[in-house]
Amino acid sequence: MSLSEGINRFVYEHRWTLGFIEGGVDSMVEGKPFEIHYVKGMPRDRWFSDPFILDYDGQTIQLLVEEFCYKIRRGRIAKLLIDRNSYSLLSYKIILDLPEQHLSFPFIERKEGKVFVSPESSSSCSWSRYEYDAETGHLSMAKCISQEPLTDAVVTDLFGEELIFATHLPTQNGNVLTVYDAYGVKKQDIELPSNVARNAGDWFKVGEKIYRPAQDCNSGYGRAVIVQEVAREGGVFCFKDIRRIESSNPKYSTGCHTFNNYKDLSVVDVRGWRRPVGVNVLSLIKKIIKGEQG
Repeated sequence: MSLSEGINRFVYEHRWTLGFIEGGVDSMVEGKPFEIHYVKGMPRDRWFSDPFILDYDGQTIQLLVEEFCYKIRRGRIAKLLIDRNSYSLLSYKIILDLPEQHLSFPFIERKEGKVFVSPESSSSCSWSRYEYDAETGHLSMAKCISQEPLTDAVVTDLFGEELIFATHLPTQNGNVLTVYDAYGVKKQDIELPSNVARNAGDWFKVGEKIYRPAQDCNSGYGRAVIVQEVAREGGVFCFKDIRRIESSNPKYSTGCHTFNNYKDLSVVDVRGWRRPVGVNVLSLIKKIIKGEQG
């Protein structure tokens, strides 16, 4: 790595934070305005993203997230406790750490009174389901579903059968969304008109309509979340953009790539610069140099 590449990597480093939207998803798909309550008290040596709501009550919110520590530099799955009234981080605990693997997007399924978590582990070219133990807070392997490098996979039975929707390496941020059956066997590829194939969260239903949070990767990875209405007619899936979700926090204005809802609470993540002053200074220097060369 050259000196200039090293400087760019050091300065242009991102960090993520989390925010909550109170209320059900009805108002979201109806286009009504909403407020994002950003989490306070985040540690400076790591960030959290890809949030899924495990549970909540009047006092606390339990989240499963990707944790990224700058020292370790790979994703792990963590459980967060958030104060419901102040939206402040109370605690965090790593609950799944696989050496040499980057883990993210801890997709949650609730089946027959049990909770299962299927994190993305595309770096290992596999995708597995773990059972969550609420008493110990641990994850134990339940089943390896696929030996493919699936990215941000979602399982849904909203179409009357259990299906898996995912993108995969090396075109994870492209325009092809792949459908698999419950056993991880590929059924079809869906080609979308732009780079919005990657899932941004669990699919959900309002009334008789099905919706999918999608990542807008057209001008870069995870720039915004697009909520899409999804229909299937004669085996053909159709997608219609309903609304766009972006960050309202000026400190985290470079991206938003997750939207998840559980009961009457939604959660998002937003992205900003780890060293905003350095970004501004380096960008100014580059602009001056470019002007002198011109």
